[in-house]
Amino acid sequence: MKLNKLDHLYLNGNKIELFPNYAIKFVRNNAIKKYIKMGFHESDAEILRILEIFNVPNDEANGFSARGEFFDVHHVIKSCWYYKTNKSGYISELGVRETDIGFILDYICNLRHLKKLYIIKCNIKKIPKSIKKLKFLNLLKLSKNQIDKIPRSIKKLKFLNVLNLNKNQIDKIPRLIKFLKLLEKLAVGHNKIKEAPYFLKEMKKLRFLDIRNNLIKPIPEFIKVMKQELYDYHANPIKDVFYKNKAPKPKFSDYFE
Repeated sequence: MKLNKLDHLYLNGNKIELFPNYAIKFVRNNAIKKYIKMGFHESDAEILRILEIFNVPNDEANGFSARGEFFDVHHVIKSCWYYKTNKSGYISELGVRETDIGFILDYICNLRHLKKLYIIKCNIKKIPKSIKKLKFLNLLKLSKNQIDKIPRSIKKLKFLNVLNLNKNQIDKIPRLIKFLKLLEKLAVGHNKIKEAPYFLKEMKKLRFLDIRNNLIKPIPEFIKVMKQELYDYHANPIKDVFYKNKAPKPKFSDYFE
């Protein structure tokens, strides 16, 4: 396919599982220059262009197409995603909300300087192995998706302080979590977890634990002696009547929703 006269490309509102070659060529074509002019590093600008192509709202795409104008990237940021950059032009923080990004998450994992990543309500079913590339990540929020398993590759995120997997389909907190030595906040509420594993006690840095609205029946002894403001286990089918009555009310901000 020749792209000499192609000025616009919109792929929003689809469920594409493979990014076509012609689209990649378009991304790497002159259109990417607008990001370079805005001060982005070229490798990161390509990722932004891919997000832009897939996340233009339907009404906006139709409107811009009719006028024959090139849309303003800042308008897209306000509606679907946002970013922050460091002084060198690398993306340090990225957020995507309420759009089916599918395979694009693999591309996002090429943002090697990323420190904060928010992917919320994007119908993600699997955390890719490539997540391990984000070595400087300190916050990962993948809430309101369809994730059913925490992959082994996540233990490579040595600087991770906050892990939020609320409102997914996870049924187990794997032992690999204990390799996250700097983890301070773990949120796995509104899942299908049946037990709070004992190894969580070994995590010296862990200060906040959100396991509310799961299927947990036995409450481990280590949780019973924790200060109530440090955890939330309400709305579980707890067998222990005393601790069922004492289950703390939610004390987590919207940050953990």
